Amino acid sequence: MSNLAEVITPDLGKARGLSQATLDLFRVSLNGTGWLWETKTLTGGTAMRWKSYYSQRDSAPENERQTWKKYAWYPERPLGADYFCAPSISLADEIESAFGVEWLVGGEIAVMTMIEVGKRNSTCFFGDTNIPDTLVEDLKASKTTWVNMIPDRDEAGQKCAFEVRDRLRDSGIELYVFALPYPVTAKHGKDVSDFWRDCEFNKERFLARLRDLELWELPEREEESPRLFPDAHLIIADNELPSDYIRDIERAQEVYPAFNSDGWSRRPCHCPFHDDEHASAYWNRDKKILKCFVCAPPGRSYYLANEVAKQHGIELSSYTRVPLTVAPALKVLPKPTEMVKKTTKPEAQSLRPPLTVEAQLTESQIEASQQGRRWLDNYTAWAKVGTLYVPDSFHEACALWLLSTIATRRMKFNNGVDIYPNLYVMIVAATTRYHKSTAFKQINRVLQKANLEPLMLPVDVTPEALFDELAGIQPSNFNSLCEEDRNNWLIGRAVAAQRSIFKDEASSILANLRKEYNAGLTELLLQGYDGDGGKLKKLLKGKGLTMVKDMCLSFLGATTPIMWGKYIGAEEHENGFAARFAVITPDGSPEYCFPGFSAPVPDDMLVSLRRMYIDILPWHGGKKPSASQTLGDLITPPVMNVMATQEAHHQLNLYLKALTHDLLDRYSLDDAKAACYGRLATMAFKIAMLLAAIHTESGMVRIEECHAYAAQLICERWRESLHRLERDIARASGSLEEKVLVYLRTSGEGGASLRDIMRDCAIKERQRAVNTLEVIAEDGQIEKYQLTRNGPGRPSIRYKVVGVEGK
Repeated sequence: MSNLAEVITPDLGKARGLSQATLDLFRVSLNGTGWLWETKTLTGGTAMRWKSYYSQRDSAPENERQTWKKYAWYPERPLGADYFCAPSISLADEIESAFGVEWLVGGEIAVMTMIEVGKRNSTCFFGDTNIPDTLVEDLKASKTTWVNMIPDRDEAGQKCAFEVRDRLRDSGIELYVFALPYPVTAKHGKDVSDFWRDCEFNKERFLARLRDLELWELPEREEESPRLFPDAHLIIADNELPSDYIRDIERAQEVYPAFNSDGWSRRPCHCPFHDDEHASAYWNRDKKILKCFVCAPPGRSYYLANEVAKQHGIELSSYTRVPLTVAPALKVLPKPTEMVKKTTKPEAQSLRPPLTVEAQLTESQIEASQQGRRWLDNYTAWAKVGTLYVPDSFHEACALWLLSTIATRRMKFNNGVDIYPNLYVMIVAATTRYHKSTAFKQINRVLQKANLEPLMLPVDVTPEALFDELAGIQPSNFNSLCEEDRNNWLIGRAVAAQRSIFKDEASSILANLRKEYNAGLTELLLQGYDGDGGKLKKLLKGKGLTMVKDMCLSFLGATTPIMWGKYIGAEEHENGFAARFAVITPDGSPEYCFPGFSAPVPDDMLVSLRRMYIDILPWHGGKKPSASQTLGDLITPPVMNVMATQEAHHQLNLYLKALTHDLLDRYSLDDAKAACYGRLATMAFKIAMLLAAIHTESGMVRIEECHAYAAQLICERWRESLHRLERDIARASGSLEEKVLVYLRTSGEGGASLRDIMRDCAIKERQRAVNTLEVIAEDGQIEKYQLTRNGPGRPSIRYKVVGVEGK
């Protein structure tokens, strides 16, 4: 009898990869030929839901097909049962703790799956057609500012996404719809729980693949197409309108440069064709049209670029003259059941300006990049085993620094100038929450196992003593050291000026940069980055002439946003010190991982590191590094000229052009960011060299396409991290006044509106934001000004730091 029961009463946890803890949240029990679980209502009560074991009528036994239902309320649906949520979970609290983000998925078991992987800020409707009429009000009541939606991959799921998009369009709530990697079917499309099963119920794999989901590009409804314009035949072809002309329109509409991947402005803007007290329009930079939700039929709801420009007093004749031509027929938009496939990675939720089209990677190139980072992925997978949660980007950055340390200036790539593979990396994250030290402990284990500690420079040292160490001068207590320490020092002397600095709490180094007795430390670090400084000479009365040859340092450190903001100021940005660092910041909220037994360092990892260190990169006369007992003149190790395939070189140069020219010309980046962009472009070459070297088994190092693609994607994450840094510093500042002031200092010449300040500084009460601004203004540090309009509409009130000219 028990065997029969096991057949007809499936184990939900086993079948769907759900733990007993998750099932207990919903009080799941067996009931007849289905499961029974509870959900919370908006009034705080509970309701019972029943789901059949059989997902389709045809799969049910013949005697049950006439009465079969997939879902049923038990005994009936109460008022307020609009969203699926565990009785013991406060969805509003979970959304608030996730900074206003809510996950909207397609089904109750999908919600259970999201909770299983830690996304407790998840919910669903009870069916794709049961979207509550009060959706916007409910989201605002729960303080939701951002919705991530993952619909089922069928027509019903897509229609649901259409409806949610239309409901939220002018609500001020951001919406991103993500596409699961399955084809769209008419019925019974795959959902989040299928995605969970395909990830083999592995949480880390699921979350990693979740972050890589493509945006589901939902086309506009046909009735909203610009083809409805009576004067559509007069539209100027997109490529014939001057880019500066369009950019000035976007600035006048206050939407530049924040756009979604489908071309629509991320925020609503004011319509210049009526007295628009509340922002009611969106601009599309791809179609070059303005859509207003107030100017609805029988009036017009779309306006062309030339019409919008005229309202702002922007004359086309003031720009490069272009002929007025008839545009080619506009393409018929795809029907809602079709999916528009992306050719590049989505820019959703990105703070960085998007790359130019020519520099972006295609899907096939992104897929090929995985072959170029195999060693990195293996390292990250090992480093995470049995440890507390550390963002993957931290492990990745540590691993790249390790490779740059091993390189010890023994390879270069010529791209007009010689580029050496050393890296300066600084992990900047709040203390405790992201376990920076855990990442450093893992990399230190590898250093010890691979016998690479001689490549480390002392860090608690004066600039004079550091100069001597770089010059290979024997320390005064050398003879009193133990044999192992003497041997390690002699091995390190072979690459005396090509070693690495490794400091967990790097704030002490940053603080020392400004102390008088450490004068010269900044200069050493500045010159140590470039790798082509030749000989540095210092003549001291007691020591005579000391020379450091071909200094090429690598650096790995960690600090907090507050300390970085405190010690890295205008001087460090001006002299290029800050720009030399790849700054790595957390890319999301921390998640807890239960610690366990850490895995031993894999032998194949050690073999590949030692091969790169000893066999691949050259040494003097082909000899391996050894502890020479003679302290003769230091000779810099030989340098291998790294080659690259034509396609790899071309892609790296496209990225270089985008970061050092195109983006600087297109966007109003401050000088500090412009300097960082230039260094990031060079870092792509450095990373490509390192990835090529660790994958080389014999012979010369050559950068393949996969290495170039992988390097660009890594630098793009680092560029995003750079833009997060200002936000993290502002959020970590001690007082609200300081937080707002730091934020305004990073807002550029246009300053920021009150709405911007409240959103980005996480101020929920309008009056509190106003009071804070008044306090700062009384100190004479900021001022208020009006951004006037050339056409109709109210002027915009903005705030900026005193001394910065407004737009």
